[in-house]
Amino acid sequence: FLHSRLRTYKKSGVLVDMFRISTHGEFGFSEFESIDVFTGDEQNLRAALQSGQFKRVFVHILDKNMWAVLEEFIEKLEVVIWVHGSEAQVWQRRAYEFKNMQDSEINRRKKLSDQRKAFWQSLISKKYLNVKLVFVSEYFKNEFVTDICNGEDDFNYEIIHNYIDDELFPYYEKK
Repeated sequence: FLHSRLRTYKKSGVLVDMFRISTHGEFGFSEFESIDVFTGDEQNLRAALQSGQFKRVFVHILDKNMWAVLEEFIEKLEVVIWVHGSEAQVWQRRAYEFKNMQDSEINRRKKLSDQRKAFWQSLISKKYLNVKLVFVSEYFKNEFVTDICNGEDDFNYEIIHNYIDDELFPYYEKK
């Protein structure tokens, strides 16, 4: 989904740089279907943002480590965060994943979920004017508001459905 979106931006004349955070020590530049990708860690992201070349950052699968870097530059950046699901859903919404798991793993995942919820609540509570969340559906936005925001949607957001490349996935009518 992300690659299709980046290719479409590029076809439309929008210059896009792709930065992929690695937690496995991978670093460097690569290219995939005419999209340049830089892979690095939080320090590399910080250095890129310190250059002052970027005014807008679009984020997919935000976590607290990435946000810690972005927040350092929040006064100089517009940050658009796509919220897809797993990075923001509470464990109760994903309990189906617990089938056949040991109790220790279930407890670990519940704790991680609680930490993610606290992270999102903290981010939302700061009400940054230059931060926008993008949800892929109204349904998911409502779920997020219910589970994370105690029913209050007084933050900057938009609904933008995932882009579907109809050349790669052509439409055909189904019965």
